[in-house]
Amino acid sequence: MNKNKIYQYVLALGHGCSDINQGALSAVLPFIIAAYHFDYTTAAMLVTVSNLFGSIVQPVFGNIADKKNKPWIMALGVLLAGGGMALTGLISNFYGLCVAVIISGIGIAMFHPQAAQLVSLSSQKNQQGKGISIFSFGGKIGSILGPILTSSSILLFGMKGTLVFLIPSFIFGMISSLFLKDFKKLGESAHIYDDEEKSNDSQKTSYKQDDWPAFIKLCITVFGRSIITNGMSIFLLIKTISFSLSSIV
Repeated sequence: MNKNKIYQYVLALGHGCSDINQGALSAVLPFIIAAYHFDYTTAAMLVTVSNLFGSIVQPVFGNIADKKNKPWIMALGVLLAGGGMALTGLISNFYGLCVAVIISGIGIAMFHPQAAQLVSLSSQKNQQGKGISIFSFGGKIGSILGPILTSSSILLFGMKGTLVFLIPSFIFGMISSLFLKDFKKLGESAHIYDDEEKSNDSQKTSYKQDDWPAFIKLCITVFGRSIITNGMSIFLLIKTISFSLSSIV
């Protein structure tokens, strides 16, 4: 197995360790409702603030990935994502929970731009789709395992069972540290290529223009999809199991 393929699997692992927290957030809400007696609107606000802050800061980290090449930011992001999620079982105050899920959301946002760039750089031009599919597979596995890990750990240990989310964060942190120099070198290759492109573009009179109408259409599609899928997954889950959790917690 060549090095680039190993890089892709490591990044897929990181994607899973990151998105396991995103999948866990909707699963922990029924337990929070039962344990702290929140109503549905208050609990849903936790998802809102997590996604909102994560979305706002994501372009910032995307810009850092393009210009600064800081691969260590991936491990830090996964650690924050897991740490924030771990705190949700230790805090009963609503505003404290908001801070915890914001930390988790920001951590998730920190991971994705840098990791996606490295996946692209580690893929051959005719195999970029395959590289992205491996990366996406890792994220999907994390989203699937999140609710399972949440329910299992809380049923076994109570609300403090959310501390289990520190484990995937530390695992990826240790593994990614072994590849930090390789990821740094891989990222630097992108900056060298960008400098060459800028040099070539300076000699040309025509430039590609941003297609804003197409971008807006894509955003509307993504917004619609996210509203439907997130709303259904969160509130159907809450409605289905929250009525039986009060006696368990």
